[in-house]
Amino acid sequence: MTRDASYAGYGQGTYDLSDATHVQGLSATAGIRYTKEEVSMEQLPSSTSYDLPPPFENYLSKNFDKISWQFGVQEQLNNDLLLYVVSRRSFRSGGFNNTAPPIPGFGNEGGAGFDAETATDVELRVKYQGSVFGLPSRLNVALYDESIKNIQRAAYTVVAGQIAAVTTNVPKTRVSGVEVDGQINPASWLRLGTNFTYTDAKFTSNEVSLPGPPPITVGFGPYPDTPTWSGAVFSELTFPVTSDIGISARGELYDQTKIYYSSTFNTLTPDTSIPGYAVTNFRLGLDDSKAGWSVAANVKNAFNRVYYVGGLAAINVITTNAVIPGDPRTFSVTLRYKF
Repeated sequence: MTRDASYAGYGQGTYDLSDATHVQGLSATAGIRYTKEEVSMEQLPSSTSYDLPPPFENYLSKNFDKISWQFGVQEQLNNDLLLYVVSRRSFRSGGFNNTAPPIPGFGNEGGAGFDAETATDVELRVKYQGSVFGLPSRLNVALYDESIKNIQRAAYTVVAGQIAAVTTNVPKTRVSGVEVDGQINPASWLRLGTNFTYTDAKFTSNEVSLPGPPPITVGFGPYPDTPTWSGAVFSELTFPVTSDIGISARGELYDQTKIYYSSTFNTLTPDTSIPGYAVTNFRLGLDDSKAGWSVAANVKNAFNRVYYVGGLAAINVITTNAVIPGDPRTFSVTLRYKF
């Protein structure tokens, strides 16, 4: 049984700098948060790990506390364009892995615990909503760079003669990328849009000691569950049926490059990559703006593409890996009523 008590205090404010700097639309935002987590794990009499001899313990506990913050500056350059830059520090509490043997200490020491992780990032974002060549348009672009210390990752190994999922902390990680989404209305009845993401994620200090016997040093990498490229394009057509009732049709294509579903593809768990895939979705809707009701028929993965979205990497302990398939072709109907 695990318990987690969380205590926090925070504050945030925005100050208008227009008068002080004579730059209209300029403002700054700052915030700070203190968080304390009290985490414990207790073995109950029904547990197979209850009352085992040392080094096992029935009760483990640890406190984690950190300060998180945010600081940003933004400027509304004109009615259509907003520019801002922001830096943030965030905190994820440590804890205990209840599938690991209840031994004091962190995972790299043979224990069930894992340390807190912290992430510091800086983001530059541009938001535009106006017109391009006289056509209503919207565009958001974000560039970011994030450094993570002690990122929490799991690895399967053998501890005290038992197969265990050990949660450990990889020293340093860096994630950088670009996110873009936009749309344009070439006609009153037509909307075209796209969004895509480029992500460069890697462990920059990747060696972690895992318990044995004998203890081993493992290099984590590549970074898991993150495609380098992903994105979608869509088109949506809308036509009036009556003055209040409209019909809409939308088609969307989503695509992503391959991912790794293990943090230790290069060392402990080879053959844990999943190829990229593309799926197509459609939606047909009917809505009454005056009465407030709408109905829509949806089909996801319209061409019944076979693809995989994740997996279980355990080849180093049970000589096999398993992958998780994505949803097959799926039909649904949605009804909504506003009152």
